Amino acid sequence: MKRRNFLKNLFKGAAVATVAVATGNVAKAITKEEKEYFEITELFNQPYTGNTNLYCLKQGTWLEKEMLNALGDKFIPDTKAFSFYSPVYNIYLPIKDIYTKSDFEAIINWCKFGSPFDKYCYYGMENNPSLCRMYRDERKGCYKFDFYGARNLYKI
Repeated sequence: MKRRNFLKNLFKGAAVATVAVATGNVAKAITKEEKEYFEITELFNQPYTGNTNLYCLKQGTWLEKEMLNALGDKFIPDTKAFSFYSPVYNIYLPIKDIYTKSDFEAIINWCKFGSPFDKYCYYGMENNPSLCRMYRDERKGCYKFDFYGARNLYKI
């Protein structure tokens, strides 16, 4: 009888310990996962062109850093390399008041897995270079992205 109670108590204690460890891991995962919310003006500037539907990506934002990491060697950091506007098709950002990092996953994945032969660079207006620009399309309720295509200045 004592042996049966011993095993019962042993497994009960193991179950409690397992639940405690699992709960601790879930709590750590929730605290590591940052729920950050952004307005579009925190990530993009509106250049002074008179076009209120044009937005340029701000330098130094987390989105720009993620895009640059994803582009890797497809990025040429010289504004003189600008050659053409390269629109991104079939990736649209819905017009909302607040965005999360997951809203931008599609464009970051495009930077990572897009055409390996294209090169991109900084370009911009009024000495404010940017990696890409966006247009707000009110009729379709979304933003459309354009990157700045580049020619490789360092090609031998």
